[in-house]
Amino acid sequence: MMLETPEDLDAMFQAVDGLATAASYRHGGLGPAAPVRVLLFQADTELQPFGRQVVTGATQMTLLAAEVPAPGPGDTLTVEGVVYTIQGRPLRDASRRLWRVEAREG
Repeated sequence: MMLETPEDLDAMFQAVDGLATAASYRHGGLGPAAPVRVLLFQADTELQPFGRQVVTGATQMTLLAAEVPAPGPGDTLTVEGVVYTIQGRPLRDASRRLWRVEAREG
């Protein structure tokens, strides 16, 4: 499936077969929640601090820029009752239509 138009992305994010998950977004973790859709990835990541290999869990989410125009550290996403706080700098894809964010639970 080519993702060339906003409609293509919207179709990909429709909650079909569990690809996208309904979530709520709060700027700064406060205020009213806005409904959004996310692609949630939870996988192990390898780090090598001080020359030692450490494997840790990581949570990344992909968001539609049309739904969340400017996510930032401290913003929260609630997915299936679990609150995730965005950490680090969100990154946009080449088309500028998607955000990739790293988050931690809590």
